[in-house]
Amino acid sequence: MEMDGVLQAADAKDWVYKGEGAANLILSYTGSSPSMLGKVLRLKKILKNKSQRAPSCIVFSSHEQLLWGHIPELVESVKQDCLAQAYAVHVMSQHLGANHVDGGVRVRVSRDFLELVEKNVLSSRPAGRVNASSIDNTADAALLIADHSLFSGNPKGSSCIAVEIKAKCGFLPSSEYISEDNTIKKQVTRYKMHQHLKFYQGEVDSQYILAHISDIED
Repeated sequence: MEMDGVLQAADAKDWVYKGEGAANLILSYTGSSPSMLGKVLRLKKILKNKSQRAPSCIVFSSHEQLLWGHIPELVESVKQDCLAQAYAVHVMSQHLGANHVDGGVRVRVSRDFLELVEKNVLSSRPAGRVNASSIDNTADAALLIADHSLFSGNPKGSSCIAVEIKAKCGFLPSSEYISEDNTIKKQVTRYKMHQHLKFYQGEVDSQYILAHISDIED
């Protein structure tokens, strides 16, 4: 689903920084448009240390087409943002129930809007995130989603806590197909090895490693 209209530079003042992850930056709406109230905007990011931006199209392998071929909307969603939305609507909603899945609405954005938003939120972003990535100002759309950190009926000004649950590969496999050269896989979890790899490549610092490895082992 896509919303009519395009967010222009004049609209940038109504969006403020809410948070971000490795792939997306989230903005909260502070304006007065009824269609935007209580919404957040998810913008794609690109890594600064990459010479090329992430590909905008996804081509399913033959095996993936066999797996997802019965969902035409998913296979036809060649753009990454479309694919994520289609997966939420046509796959996850079937397992969790449509009332518990918010696939969001695509809204078109201009380059001027993206560039001005990035400038406006720069001081609010963590330094580590700023150094690592920026908003993808070549994107032509963003995802508009309900702000699920807000609860209807709560008194104005009341606080709430939103929790994100992310599955991590923190178990030790025992497969007979793991060769002797890769026996380390039976002693150290894949998640832990991945964190050390990110540290070795300079993507995270030692404090990040200590915090995240202790989380998975607790």
